[in-house]
Amino acid sequence: MRPSSVFPNNAQNDERASSQDDADSEGGMGAEQWMGHIADLQAAHSSHVAGMIYGRGIMEQPGTTAHRREMFRLSSTDWHKFLGFVSSDDGGAESALGQAKRSPWEIEAEQGRTERRWLLQQARMETQLQQLLGSESAQFRGVQAAAIQAIQQGHSPVVAVMPTGSGKSILFMLPAWVAPRGTTVVVVPLIALRGDLQQRCAKLGILCVEWESRKPPDEASIVLVTPESAISEDFMTFLNRQRLQHRLDRIVVDECHLILNNQKDFRPAMAQLSRLTAAQTQMVYLTATLPPIDERRLFHRIRAEPEDIQLFRARTYRTNVAYRVYQPEVDYQF
Repeated sequence: MRPSSVFPNNAQNDERASSQDDADSEGGMGAEQWMGHIADLQAAHSSHVAGMIYGRGIMEQPGTTAHRREMFRLSSTDWHKFLGFVSSDDGGAESALGQAKRSPWEIEAEQGRTERRWLLQQARMETQLQQLLGSESAQFRGVQAAAIQAIQQGHSPVVAVMPTGSGKSILFMLPAWVAPRGTTVVVVPLIALRGDLQQRCAKLGILCVEWESRKPPDEASIVLVTPESAISEDFMTFLNRQRLQHRLDRIVVDECHLILNNQKDFRPAMAQLSRLTAAQTQMVYLTATLPPIDERRLFHRIRAEPEDIQLFRARTYRTNVAYRVYQPEVDYQF
């Protein structure tokens, strides 16, 4: 975030800044500036005096000049774009080709996102899985391969219904490992699961952190967040900043069947997770508990049309577990 490289209009303490801050510096003047400068000289005063006295608004503080106001505006515009604030100048300044000018950090961030997408799409995911796990015999199981391919190609939303212990976490850990410079947000309702994910990521060399509003994890590959924090204003600001920096790659909602819970006194934040779709990024939903009869309700809750969803379903029952229902005999004789 050095001003000279990221925010050129916020430069200071160098030759460029000193020349820009001097309204009478004739070097680099445009045609309009040059004509105004000549008019000031013909009026027997400098352009600095003209801006500070004659061209100053009645409500402006002494010492303010039109030139300095313009420099402040350019610097403020860069910061507004970087922080994601709405600006009245959006779409204003245009280049000779008719396209809006972009700051260096915007161009660099977009190039980074393009490189990550290309890297992920070109990767041989099974080979990457073997490298991640350190085992040449590692292979995808069940619907893992089809689901990871959909995520790899950027489809959204992706819903994967897989039994417990079948490797749902690989669906977001592997892409984050292949393209680590992006950010994958994982909404995890269970405290024990968050701790387990952090330990596994640390073992695999993936930078994974829990969300803390006081220390936003801007550089982490995987950010774990609770449903309650995920819909907070602080976290929404974090998501917006990640999106504007082109770092936000996907949002994953684990145990997504809890979104269907209608009990008002049991984690009502789960029902509001559909707000995360406003981040305009790839959405991935994982669960081991989604009966086919509830699919439509889930699609409605996540604001997605059935034809737009990539659904991958594996058998979630266990062959070594059996259920038996019987009617007990009731003896009413005492």
